Amino acid sequence: MNWTAVEAIGVWATAAIALGGAIFVWRQLQQVERTIRGDTHERLTTESFEVLKFLASDPESYPYFYERKTPNEDDPHRHFILYAAEMITNYLEHVVSQKDDMSAADWRVWERVIIDTFQKSPAVRDHLRSLQDWYSAELLRLSTQNL
Repeated sequence: MNWTAVEAIGVWATAAIALGGAIFVWRQLQQVERTIRGDTHERLTTESFEVLKFLASDPESYPYFYERKTPNEDDPHRHFILYAAEMITNYLEHVVSQKDDMSAADWRVWERVIIDTFQKSPAVRDHLRSLQDWYSAELLRLSTQNL
């Protein structure tokens, strides 16, 4: 075997090892991305359950968040509804802030949750509108979708 043949084998071996390494790195990056997406979804879902537990502590509040009922000044549940509206709006802001950690398909689902929440809850819409400076432009934009 001559030196040129040895060099050629070395070049091919180096290329094969580099390709194998690139494939390994690519697969690791995919796994990291899946982990981030899964962790994001788990965190948002867990937080959602906490919000639901809070809302369930006052079952009379349900229509204000799911049936388009508007609270009035003398409503006995008014303060609870105001606190809950702020909690929900803050949670929705957190969902928006996690957008980059989601797949496009996951984001479409969460985006629908946000839009539906604003559609079904005047209390949440009113909270956001009264304190717009507290929230992102993206959440403000979503609050006006399909109303």
